[in-house]
This record gives sequence, C-alpha cells and structure tokens, in this order.
Amino acid sequence: MNKYLEFWTWFNNIENKFFDSIEQEADKWVPIIDDALKKIHPDIVFEISELLQDKREIIISADGNLNAFEEVFNLCNASLVNDRWRVVALRQPEGVMNHHVELDGLVLGYEHIFYHLNNSTMYIYIEGYDHRDQRYVHAYFLLLDALIGEYDAVTQIKSTKILTERHNNLVPFTHLIEEIKKESTKS
Repeated sequence: MNKYLEFWTWFNNIENKFFDSIEQEADKWVPIIDDALKKIHPDIVFEISELLQDKREIIISADGNLNAFEEVFNLCNASLVNDRWRVVALRQPEGVMNHHVELDGLVLGYEHIFYHLNNSTMYIYIEGYDHRDQRYVHAYFLLLDALIGEYDAVTQIKSTKILTERHNNLVPFTHLIEEIKKESTKS
C-alpha cells in the first residue's frame, strides 16, 4: 500500500473518534494527525473545518512550500474518506472582504495590510508591525492565503518584502484579488 492510501486508511479508522469533538479535543487529535501527515512530507499541514451540515472539510496545505504541492495533490487525489468529509487541496480563498486572523492575542485583518506588487515581489506594510513580533508575519501569510488562495500566493508571488513605512504607492490588500486575476489572464 502506498503512503497516501495508508494515511487515508488510517484516517478512516480513527475519524469517528474526533468527528463530533475535534474543537474540544484539538490538543489531543491535532498532534496525532499532524504526525501522520509529516510522514508523507515534513511541510504538509492541515486544518479541519467546523461542522457544516453534518460534514467537515480537511484542508491539506503545503504551508506555502511549492516543493510540497505535488505531495499535497497526490495525497488529496488518493482520498478514501467517507461522505462526512470533504478533502480540499491547499488553502482556498475565503471569498470575504473582511477576514481576520487571531494569533496569540494579535488580531490582524485585511484592512491592516497595504501592498505593491512588482515583478512577482510583494512589498507590504502592516499596521502595528515593529519588525520584532513574528506573529504579524505569520498572520500576513495566513491572510494572503485566505485572500487569493495558497496556489496563487505561492505561484504568483515569489517574494515578500516588509516595509517599515507606508509609502504612497501602496494600496489596500484586498485590491490584490483583481491584480492576481489580471496577471493570471496574461499567462
């Protein structure tokens, strides 16, 4: 049995133990699932959605690493999960214009980020970021994935430079959606 089928067989055998209670028992189950995914590729991470109409999603992410995309796609394509689960490859755009991320007491939203995209380099300014608190950087990347999706975030933006001052050429973060669409149609 290959490693992808082995993972999904294992997942199917245990998912009934946490399907209804993953929120309350996250400290127990998240490390177990994470360890199983790390055997496939060290950069693979996951998220499990809240219960939506008797179903949950398990989002398998490459955590922004293009080199792990193939493993994510292979794993998701091999999915054997039952009809209570929807398997999603890579973080998808949220489709909302007011998304926020909370990390250890920091709340950061789209409205706190301004950007300029030039030759696949993203120049950003994050309100409140003092270049010492890495929660801001982590939150920015989560918001980027939520805004345009992990695939475009990795394939369309080659590097990110964080600015110390807000320059005049920076625009609101949410404008990135249209800019990425324009760039995608050029390719």
